[in-house]
Amino acid sequence: GAAVGVGTDSSLAGLLTVQGAGTSNSTSSVYFRNQDNSANLYYTDAGKIYRNGQVYSVNPVNNNTSWGLYALSSLTSGANNTAMGYSAGKLITTATFNSIYGSLSGIAITTGASNDLFGYASGLSMTTGYENALYGYDAGLLITTGYRNVGVGALTLQSLTTGNKNTAIGYNTGNLITTGYDNVFAGYNAGSGLTGASVGNVVIGSSGGFRTSAATTTYSTYIGYDTYSHASSEAVFGGAAYTFYLGKGKYSDTINAVTLQPNSPAATGSGYFTPVANTAGQLFTICGMGSTGNANGGILAFATAPAGSSGSTANNYIV
Repeated sequence: GAAVGVGTDSSLAGLLTVQGAGTSNSTSSVYFRNQDNSANLYYTDAGKIYRNGQVYSVNPVNNNTSWGLYALSSLTSGANNTAMGYSAGKLITTATFNSIYGSLSGIAITTGASNDLFGYASGLSMTTGYENALYGYDAGLLITTGYRNVGVGALTLQSLTTGNKNTAIGYNTGNLITTGYDNVFAGYNAGSGLTGASVGNVVIGSSGGFRTSAATTTYSTYIGYDTYSHASSEAVFGGAAYTFYLGKGKYSDTINAVTLQPNSPAATGSGYFTPVANTAGQLFTICGMGSTGNANGGILAFATAPAGSSGSTANNYIV
């Protein structure tokens, strides 16, 4: 076949060699010499670019784009996929609309569609999961069929397998959830005390939702630094000594009334639920801090601020 070469190496015919036409490594091939005098053989076959016999890139057929050894190497009829990095999207066959960047990211996806994976080994175990967005080293590492999860930060949702609709933002957030769903985690290591099939929790704050022995937790809310998780269906605000304000805060130009009341079965207009007749209200308990042994419990104090002299100076509270 015809050859074009520069140099004196008889085996490679120089820096660049082009051979004939065809679809094998002996025809329609290009040799590129490296600086260490080694050479790589590139050739095309069935819409794929091979390097030394291994798939290296996929031609832009069906709007697919890849770059990196084995990236999209199993592609058949899939369309609109982009994969960059060693083995990125390696097993994708018919999947569509995936964006995969990073070595080993999305390596096990077969038919899962519309996933955005960025970072080394992100979505590593995913097969048919769809519409997941994972950004960071090992993010969503074990997700297989889970869908519509969002993980931003290294090691986020790293134990999740089939859970869905979880949102985790921050390093190592939601790291023990496996099959849980509808959880929201935000902050460094947030939700580290919640595990397994935890459902419907909201954890906001660095190390929030901590628990000495991680456990399945449902429908709880933890807001603040280092808040502790104790049980399901609880709300914890503030992880240290703090003052809690309702309304616009301690100071505000606008003074608003504040009502603290449990939910009510009474009708207040057109809502989602129909009130049930003759429904009794439930106990609303306000208590001081508990104690142990022969020590007294914390005092429950109510304070008001009586009127003082005319002016803008804040009046003191009196218990």
